[in-house]
Parts: sequence; structure tokens; C-alpha cells
Amino acid sequence: MLSFRKFKSDYHARRWVDYEKVLMARTMASGLSRIVLSAAAVASGTENWHLTQNYIDKGTIPNMELALEIYPYAKAANQIHLVLRVVLFIACLKWHRLTKLFLYLECSLEVITAGLPTEICLTRDVTYSSIMIYLNFWLCYFNPVSGLITSSLTLVPVFVKRAIIHNEGGVDLAINFVMASLWHFMSTWLIHLIITKVGMIFVDAEVLREGNN
Repeated sequence: MLSFRKFKSDYHARRWVDYEKVLMARTMASGLSRIVLSAAAVASGTENWHLTQNYIDKGTIPNMELALEIYPYAKAANQIHLVLRVVLFIACLKWHRLTKLFLYLECSLEVITAGLPTEICLTRDVTYSSIMIYLNFWLCYFNPVSGLITSSLTLVPVFVKRAIIHNEGGVDLAINFVMASLWHFMSTWLIHLIITKVGMIFVDAEVLREGNN
């Protein structure tokens, strides 16, 4: 198996739980930093809906009618997401296993921002979204199957936005989607392998340490 998650005994499997606690602490730290950064973005007027409002005010959005129709709902969803991020972080202080929900919450933000177009070209838009998805995976990953599927699907709304709001399409958009999807899957799978391999090293080290004691 390419996952590397093969336990030599039930005792090794139980030590994996200790590694998950390390991953939970990682995700908690990530959640706190995102809350601080989001608060700073709202205060400075650089949050997603502010950038979209500036784009609308310029009047250069190709499909302005659709953008204006979607904007209020996407803005409200973005604001609700910020509140849910804080609520989930507070809940995780008591119930640590809830940190496993952070990946899905953060991936949902990528779907929401598809309704908040900004003045940016296709290449930069896809690159930025891909980077955010990779960060989500590095900082919030726990389960390989659901994590890979969820993060892969969040790339789709980016191309839907480019097609229906920016009126882009044709061969270029299709090629970009195929290449970005393949690269995204390989990258997230590599992240999964690294995190899992580090976890197995952690488990072996813990078993050896307890054996020596």
C-alpha cells in the first residue's frame, strides 16, 4: 500500500493515537492563525467580499448581472464561515477530535469564494486556489480518503467561476482544468505520504522509547 500506514501490532496502532494528538495541535494552531488573519483582513478591508465589491465598482466583470446576483449570498456565506471558524476553534478547546472537521470547513471556503470573483487572471486564480488547498491539506489533514476527495472537489468551483462569471472557456480552460486536477491529486497524495510516513516514524520511536523504559 502506498499509504505506509501498516501497524506491526495493536500496540503500534494505539501509539498512532498519540500522533493524531500532535496533528490535532497542528490544526488548532492553524485555526487560531486563520482567525487572527481573517480579523486583520476584515479590519483592513482586504477580505474576499471587499475585493469583489471593488471589482464590481469598476464595472469590468464580464458577466456583471450574474456577479451582482450571486454577490449578496456569497458575501453572507463568507461571513458565516468566519463565525463558524471561531465557533469550531472554541469547541475544539474542549473536544479535540472536532479538529478533524477543520479540513472540510476550510475547503468549503474555496467553494464560497467561487461566488466572489476578483480581478485576477486564470493562471493566478488557479495557482492561488491550489496553494490554499495544499495549505489546508498540510495543516488540517487526518483521513486520506475523505481528505483527498474533498480537497480535489474544491478545485472545480474555481473553473466554474471562470466559465460563468468571467466568460472564459474553450480548450484553454479545459486543458488548465485537466492539468491542474492531475497536479493537485499528485501533490495532495504526496502530502498524505509524507504526513503518514512521519507518523509511522513517530510510532516506532514511541514504542522504542517505552521499551527502553
